[in-house]
Amino acid sequence: MTQRRRYQNKHPYFITTKTINNLWMFENEQYATILYNKIICISKYYKANLFSFCIMPDHLHIMIKFAKENDISFYMRDLKSLFVKEIREKFNFETIFWGKRFYDQIINNENHYNNIEIYIKNNYIKYNLLEKYKTFPYFYRKEEHFLWVRV
Repeated sequence: MTQRRRYQNKHPYFITTKTINNLWMFENEQYATILYNKIICISKYYKANLFSFCIMPDHLHIMIKFAKENDISFYMRDLKSLFVKEIREKFNFETIFWGKRFYDQIINNENHYNNIEIYIKNNYIKYNLLEKYKTFPYFYRKEEHFLWVRV
């Protein structure tokens, strides 16, 4: 049975999705670059506020706030399918790329937001990728931050 979810547009989301069988597909720089550009492009299309993201060898983290309540599922569907369509066309890629699901959390306070931002940025360290990546080539962070309204 499909899990029913309630989505909102008041707070940002922290989204994680993985490659099939946790394969390190994004070690391929061409795939990672295409995904980076797709995230930027699709976020603009959805008029979403993209705060940060990090492309890891086998997964992706995104921190984003949507304009409409149900945009999260459509956004992830479009991101995954348009990315795969492009790599299939360019590289004759035939196998399944993404895992079936994505995971999301609502970021409902400033402390949670700050912790997620630190987690996303430090993911390269967690995976011992600092030697390979002296800079973080597939990390994005918007300079202006989400402002919490204090009541």
